[in-house]
Amino acid sequence: MTTFSIVTLNCCLWPIGIRATIHSALKDERCTIIPKILEKADIGLCQEVFTWKLLDNKWIAIMQKYLKKYDWIYDTSSSLINSGLWTITRFTILSQQFITFNHICLYSLSHPVGFLHTCMSISNIQVHIINVHMLSDEAICVGDVSLCFEGLYRKEMEQLVAYIETIDGNWIIGGDFNVNGDDLLIQWFVTQLKKRGKLSYFHPDVNTCNDTSYANHTSKYLKVDHFYTNMEMKDCQVLHENVSDHYPVMATFVLPNNLHSKFL
Repeated sequence: MTTFSIVTLNCCLWPIGIRATIHSALKDERCTIIPKILEKADIGLCQEVFTWKLLDNKWIAIMQKYLKKYDWIYDTSSSLINSGLWTITRFTILSQQFITFNHICLYSLSHPVGFLHTCMSISNIQVHIINVHMLSDEAICVGDVSLCFEGLYRKEMEQLVAYIETIDGNWIIGGDFNVNGDDLLIQWFVTQLKKRGKLSYFHPDVNTCNDTSYANHTSKYLKVDHFYTNMEMKDCQVLHENVSDHYPVMATFVLPNNLHSKFL
């Protein structure tokens, strides 16, 4: 049995002056600690790693120096997209594409909101990894007020489900979903995925938001960092590391043995 692990972490690395309440002065220091957490896994899914300016991402530049295991790879168009999504892996990357959600709100006007699809080869088996940062209930809508927040979130879910339908093979979705795993929005998402084949999913029964050290989360959504997959998931745990306003979540997955999953 061949296994591999993935850790997801909302790093809360915004440019200085934005979201300053979340220890802006310590962002450089946190960039030296986050790689130690990422290196506990084989693949790292990071959210909120935003560029400072075109052609420069200070946070990634710092973390790269402290990453020993990985070939640091992220969205090659990040200087233009600046989605905040960063996927690193020690496996061979076959392709990578950022998909923008088809909605408009003031939150998405500040930066593109969507998901990063990375296809990689793991022990000669193709696996599709989707790094996602879903809409927050802090978002302010543009246009039809009836679409805020649940309406826009459902639109994101519908687009994500439709995208998964286009993937032929093994897939894993991980990241910051900004709603609890038992929320009706997630229940709808899980039901739709189950209709489309085997689904093993996880949502923590404990808080994944580090509201004691970095931010005072007043939102009802605290169990927000999830994994979903059509593969076997062996275990999943919350790592209580004090590096962001989210705790890292790490899961172990089992590679399928069927020949159809391998490159021929």
